[in-house]
Amino acid sequence: MRLFRCVLLVVVLAALVFVVGCPKKQAAEPGGGAASALPAPPAGPPPAVASSSDPFADIAGKMKSLKSFEMTITSSKGGPSPKQEVQLADGKLVAARIDAGGKAGLMIINFDKNEMYMYNPATKAAMKMPMGKNNPADAMDKYGPKQLADLQAKHPKVSSETVDGADCWVLETTGAKGETSKLWVDKKLGLTRQVVTGADTTKMTYSRVNEIPNSDFELPKDAKVQSLPAMPNMPGMPKMPKP
Repeated sequence: MRLFRCVLLVVVLAALVFVVGCPKKQAAEPGGGAASALPAPPAGPPPAVASSSDPFADIAGKMKSLKSFEMTITSSKGGPSPKQEVQLADGKLVAARIDAGGKAGLMIINFDKNEMYMYNPATKAAMKMPMGKNNPADAMDKYGPKQLADLQAKHPKVSSETVDGADCWVLETTGAKGETSKLWVDKKLGLTRQVVTGADTTKMTYSRVNEIPNSDFELPKDAKVQSLPAMPNMPGMPKMPKP
């Protein structure tokens, strides 16, 4: 979940830059090239993958069958919950679309190209920002195959529980200082439904699983794109976590 928290922070800060204004002396680029061309995603829920007694193998298998989904994150701490769409290939993050609403518009992130676009539908203006060396997709790996391997190495307590109507694996670990963390992973989708760390609870809900078209991850053809410096060189922009 660290990835999505980082992405949400990027949305807020990038939105501020977008409202203030883009540099005027940038060459415009044609729109419509915000995402890599991928085969049309299959419609409907992911194909059935038999559950096993090993939660880690089960989760990894389910994640590989995912092509796209829409997600909403809510936290016990409050804060914004913009609509997020995610595109994957072979269990790896390819692109994301985050609709922040209002003046913030929307953001499209291409992890395979290491770039992001901030788009204002009202003006059809878009900012193109390279993400530099610290690609947020690297953070996603901590909640993908690598995260599962790291979590498995900690020998978590494994159980089953229903969260918001979904049958989930529950993976519980204890830190060096005695703090506990619990992760609920949907057995059907292989996606995290809930995370509890100390007094903080974060919930994730999903829809349109494997039903989001590639066009959702592309800028409109008439978008007016301006290129900006790499994100780490922009004042006030956060440094993405190291892989």
